Amino acid sequence: MTPLLLLLLAATPNFLNVPEPAPLTLLASRNGGGTYTLPAGNPVVTGTTITVQWANSTMPDIGTELSDSLSRSGKGGMLSQLALVNGTVLVPSLSWSSQTNTGLYRATTSDIRFSLAGADAFRITTTANFLYGPGASPSLTGTYVGVGLVSGAATASSSQGCTNCGIIGVGGASGGQGIFGLSGASSASAAIQGNSLGTGTAVTGLALGTSGAGVSGSGAGSSPGGNFTGGGTNGTGVSGTGGATNGVGVTGQGTGTAAGGSFTGGGTNGTGVLGTGIGNAAGGDFTSASGPAVVTRTGGLQIGPTGTSISASYRGTVSWSPAAIAQGAAIGNNLTVTGAVVGAECALSVPSWSPINGLTFSCYVSAPNQCTIEITNCGICASITPPNGTYGCRVWNP
Repeated sequence: MTPLLLLLLAATPNFLNVPEPAPLTLLASRNGGGTYTLPAGNPVVTGTTITVQWANSTMPDIGTELSDSLSRSGKGGMLSQLALVNGTVLVPSLSWSSQTNTGLYRATTSDIRFSLAGADAFRITTTANFLYGPGASPSLTGTYVGVGLVSGAATASSSQGCTNCGIIGVGGASGGQGIFGLSGASSASAAIQGNSLGTGTAVTGLALGTSGAGVSGSGAGSSPGGNFTGGGTNGTGVSGTGGATNGVGVTGQGTGTAAGGSFTGGGTNGTGVLGTGIGNAAGGDFTSASGPAVVTRTGGLQIGPTGTSISASYRGTVSWSPAAIAQGAAIGNNLTVTGAVVGAECALSVPSWSPINGLTFSCYVSAPNQCTIEITNCGICASITPPNGTYGCRVWNP
């Protein structure tokens, strides 16, 4: 045959009316691991005759696998699970071409993390989620809006002095706040609110350093540094326990016209402030206050570092019209001062009148709950009549 005839026979198998085989059923040639394999009969070598057996099966198979590939320009989407390599914090499995050390990776079993600039930024596990701040230890930083629930775990931390705590806030080394709450500009709501559902304390503060305050509040303008309201029955507005050595149970310092502390007890037998000192600690220490301060600490009230303690103070009054007192004589009257004890110090108040030379006034606790008033005529006059009105006896129990 001539060369031209041979070429025609090679290019067109049906030139001599040779029957063509039936079309082949194509199967995908990419395995579960993603490796593609050419159909049988490939690759061809020089001089291989073009036949439908390999040509018609190879081209559609390649087309099928190209269609099953993910387009870089976003043509089509995934039809099945997208499996990623585990990755690392420096080379996350899902990243960005402009910042390859930021993205999503799998640290270990059931531990998924987001890295930012080669450091962990967020971690998700089967037990908890962690938001990382600067450094390697989990911390909570930034601004977050919404309502969430933080539950304490059944663990204790000796360094923070806390067991089963929902949130532990540790301030910076120099003047940093552990937890800082800021209420809305036009809202009367509390910046930080604690609600106790059981018998525990709604808000508690524990100072672990040498001079830190357990709970500290500073008022601005005319607002109080702290406002605490006790429960309806026997509720305590504030319960403070001082440290073992010179610790203060409750301290409040007002600025300008602000009160150091504003404390309201419950409706029935509620205590506005209850402070318990330990050792040399003061149960309550108030720099500025409005209204009376109630001291219930065992040991009484001591004014100044070397002052004498006063356990309680009481006052009683009596309306009296004393008779005339002869020269060198004296008269007396007893009045009830509930709580007074024998040996207590006493101060007498007399009705408003012009001083009369020759009369001296005195008082003393003559029996439990009783104060005796005495008026003596030491003058040169034959007789003097003391003024009529209300006489008062103030007692300070030791």
